Amino acid sequence: MTTSGITSITTNSNLLLKSILNIAGICGTTQVPEADDMTLAREFMNDIIKRWQENGCELWSVREASLVLLPNQGIYDFTASTTVCAEGLKRTTLSANLAASATAMTVADGTQIADEDNVIVRLDDGTLHQTVTNIAPTGNVVTLAAGPASLATSGNAVYAFPGSKIKYPLGIAKAYFNTTTNFDQQVEIIGLDEYYDISNKLQAGTPTVCHFTRKNEQSSIYTWPVYSGRIGLLKILYRRQLEIMNAATDTFDFPQQGLLPLKLLVASMMALIYEYDQKSALLEKKGAALEERFFKDLEATTSITITPDFGDYV
Repeated sequence: MTTSGITSITTNSNLLLKSILNIAGICGTTQVPEADDMTLAREFMNDIIKRWQENGCELWSVREASLVLLPNQGIYDFTASTTVCAEGLKRTTLSANLAASATAMTVADGTQIADEDNVIVRLDDGTLHQTVTNIAPTGNVVTLAAGPASLATSGNAVYAFPGSKIKYPLGIAKAYFNTTTNFDQQVEIIGLDEYYDISNKLQAGTPTVCHFTRKNEQSSIYTWPVYSGRIGLLKILYRRQLEIMNAATDTFDFPQQGLLPLKLLVASMMALIYEYDQKSALLEKKGAALEERFFKDLEATTSITITPDFGDYV
């Protein structure tokens, strides 16, 4: 007897919604769902996903990212264009001066940069030049889409990463100061009151503590002492947002074990809308039990849990 060899469930937003409406008794398996039902079920589905996000997310929602530290800056707002924090961020240095407006950049290690990467160059004035690569590097020579506004001296840091910067984190589990590939110095995460007890918040040096704060759609990291060098990063293990399912072909952003409780809970809400009260209560009971089991199983198999009250909310 042979098995499929497939271990992952393949589905998408619309397939999930059709299954949910079928479970709720609103739409048969051979019927075409009403657009209004699909819209309402999608809204309920995304509401539950966001509730899970606030319920205490396990290791599957925690990732590593690197924040580029700026000289004499202690507060990094994740919505600010000058804040660079990304997953997969790589670092090298300039091996020759990069003049203002120049687009041919020579670095110490061209293998750290790929075609169409986002490239960040630390300028001598302390600001960051943000651009992209036009073509794959030739050896250690990188062609930039746009040159910097001012000089960057040989030895200054160059960072590269694919994709986009991270969206605002929901929490921070660990933080490390990093200046070289293989050395991380742990940074203590402190509360808001401890941060405000620091008298000179602009004292220069190497960061030893940081504070994370979150408010609605915005979050910030406060570091102390403020960094004064040219190549430093703050590496963080951060709790990311769970992505909702908007488009018909969007897939799920959580372990597949959560699919069944999600279906039952949304079906319960849809059945209630249609006044199938008895069915709604039964679906809610089964869905809640599976949801509880889902989170307990995740907690038992992961080593990091970040709960909703992690950090301070202001």
